[in-house]
Amino acid sequence: MPSDEINPGGQGAVWTSEERLHKMQWGFTTPKFSKRDPTKQIKPDIWNNARSENLHIPLWRESFATRRCLIPVMRFAEAEGPSGNMTRTWYSVPRGDYGDGDHFSVAGIWREEEEGNVYSMVMTRSAPPVSRIHDRMPVIIAPQDRENWLLGSPEQAKGLCRPWAGPLDEDRTPEKWYRAKGDGANLP
Repeated sequence: MPSDEINPGGQGAVWTSEERLHKMQWGFTTPKFSKRDPTKQIKPDIWNNARSENLHIPLWRESFATRRCLIPVMRFAEAEGPSGNMTRTWYSVPRGDYGDGDHFSVAGIWREEEEGNVYSMVMTRSAPPVSRIHDRMPVIIAPQDRENWLLGSPEQAKGLCRPWAGPLDEDRTPEKWYRAKGDGANLP
C-alpha cells in the first residue's frame, strides 16, 4: 500500500511485472563530474521523473523497454502560487472511479543502481484541472491497462502515456511547498 506522502529521494512502494511489491528509492542518478577536474566525481544528478516523450533517450530506454512498474499513490501534489510562497494542491482519482479503494496507480520505470533499486515516475501533459497550475502530471494507469503497462510491448505501453481522461479531485491547501535544506522534502 502507498505511503501517505513520498518525496523525491525517499523510499516508496512499486509493483513490478513479477507481481511483487518492492520498496525502492525515488530517483535515477547519473554521475556528475567537476568542471575543474573532470576525473573528480561530485554529487550526482537525480532524475525523479521521466517525460513520456523522452522514454527513448539512453537514460530511460532500457528501463522503459524491460522494467516498467506501477506506483500506488493516494494522491499527488503540485505547487501553486507565487515563488517563495507556494502552497500544495493535491490531486486524486475519485474513490471507486478508477482506483482501488483509497489508491490508484501511476506509471513508473525502475533500474538497479549501486546503492539499490530506484524508480522514476513517468509524466505526460496535464489534464484539467491540473493544467490550471502545471503543464505536466503523472501518467495514471487505469486498472484495465495495468497488465499492458507492465507486460505489454513498449509500443503498447507508450500508447498509455497520455493525459488522464477520467475525473480528478482537487484539494487546494494552505500547506507550504518548500525544500528543506539538504533534502527533497515536500516536493511532489
